[in-house]
Amino acid sequence: LGGGGGGGFGTGRSAASASERFELVSWYFEHNREALVFNVAQERNRQVSLPSHSAVRVFGVMPADTRVRSPITPEDRERISGVLGSLDAPEHFPPRYTCEVLTRAGERRLLAWHNSLNVDVDGRPIGVTAIGEDITDKQRNEAAVRKLSQAVEQSPSIVVITDRQGHIEYVNPKFTEVTGYGLDEVVGENPRILKSGDKPAAAYSDLWQTVGSGGEWRGEFHNRRKNGELYWESASISALRDRDGAITHFLAVKEDITERKRL
Repeated sequence: LGGGGGGGFGTGRSAASASERFELVSWYFEHNREALVFNVAQERNRQVSLPSHSAVRVFGVMPADTRVRSPITPEDRERISGVLGSLDAPEHFPPRYTCEVLTRAGERRLLAWHNSLNVDVDGRPIGVTAIGEDITDKQRNEAAVRKLSQAVEQSPSIVVITDRQGHIEYVNPKFTEVTGYGLDEVVGENPRILKSGDKPAAAYSDLWQTVGSGGEWRGEFHNRRKNGELYWESASISALRDRDGAITHFLAVKEDITERKRL
């Protein structure tokens, strides 16, 4: 995944500059934990040289080992071998790609690699320096967010999210189906746009006092659709908190019970 040819990164000044550049990049990323965390170099023979401390920590290579076999999983190995095969055609060399690797604990991790070519004194490609970012958790989190988003978007219940002041930030498609209001019509508005006037002000005061203190409010609303038609809905409203426990938003999950009321 990076490296030098023959005896290393080249000879003379070219070799020194390549090696120094690698060490400088290694130092930078080792001291910036929120940045990319793996740094390796690989030669044409597919052996990794100059592994960074983070690579040593994850893959179990001793710092004294200057050459180690690639930890790329067997499934990805053949595909990634094409990276080094493209050294003789730099115009086809991929600046980035992703692949799975095996840690010393046998765990599979997904890495995104950012690559740059190393050349000898004659300008011929001799290896690759690769900086890898472990994106396993990021991918998992993104997948979880997508699932949650799909669940909310496709929910048979009405979902409304407001900020702490009660301004609507999100409504799902079921809200539009039931009320007739589209997302662009209600963002920034207060849910009171649905009020029919049947519920006393004291009831709304109790609602906000309950959710504002972190509790859950359950009850019913007799609201008005965009076309003026009245309808009934049951609702559960609660607070959303950040990692520090501070309330940031309010979530309402509601159900149209108009037909049930008519029975």
